[in-house]
Amino acid sequence: MNMLTELIEAESPLIVDTASEDPSHALFADALAAFSTLPAGVSHPPFQSTAIDFFPGGTGMCVPNAPFPIGGVMVLGHNYGNDLDFARNVHLAETSWHDSIWPTRRNTYIALRRWGIEPSRCFFTNFYPGFVTTRDEDGRPFHVGPHPHANDAAFVCASREFFVRQVQTQRPRAVLVLGPQVPPLLARLDRRLHAWEPWPGFAALDASGASVVRGLTLGRHTFSMCVVAHPSMPNARHRAFGALEGAKAEDAIVRATLEA
Repeated sequence: MNMLTELIEAESPLIVDTASEDPSHALFADALAAFSTLPAGVSHPPFQSTAIDFFPGGTGMCVPNAPFPIGGVMVLGHNYGNDLDFARNVHLAETSWHDSIWPTRRNTYIALRRWGIEPSRCFFTNFYPGFVTTRDEDGRPFHVGPHPHANDAAFVCASREFFVRQVQTQRPRAVLVLGPQVPPLLARLDRRLHAWEPWPGFAALDASGASVVRGLTLGRHTFSMCVVAHPSMPNARHRAFGALEGAKAEDAIVRATLEA
């Protein structure tokens, strides 16, 4: 019996009353409804964990018992990962991202503090629903790179629509997109995002002036959005903003997004 099977048997699938539960639980139920079937090798988590973890595996909070951050900042990743990641996160039951064993969590927390963003006011989520359950020819789970179904136009479109649903729920003041995988997937939402597809690289993106998109309206909500280097391997050396370069430029890009 593997770890995920043990979790499924130990926990009951989450049944959500969307009229009374908090917004994260309601979004989890919405995802189940919106994606009643998923592509082969992709599954919904068997339940929404109470661990401080990215949505949909967890509630999208990085601070235990934090209220859902309506009007805060959305931190948008690419995908949750794989089924083993979910099982490990449930068993780890971390209480802080400051010293998390996961580089993405730890470095995101540190960066948010540097940018003057209160982590408890952030919703940490992903573009794609569910987690990947397939293994490669050597038996290894999906870890990094494009999603296995990145070429499934219908799945990508539905995921893009669900991103808008998440925006409608949180009503963020700003969205920080992590890394280069997601920006091209968002580009069709607004003409000002067209510079994000195909992905031009950070240097070309910043030179185009499209690194920060202000006053973007989706789902009748207006916010600003930018792209930052993925925190799992933070590397902002190619960034430029005004006279600034590198990490200082990326810091300024985030602050400009928040101030827009």
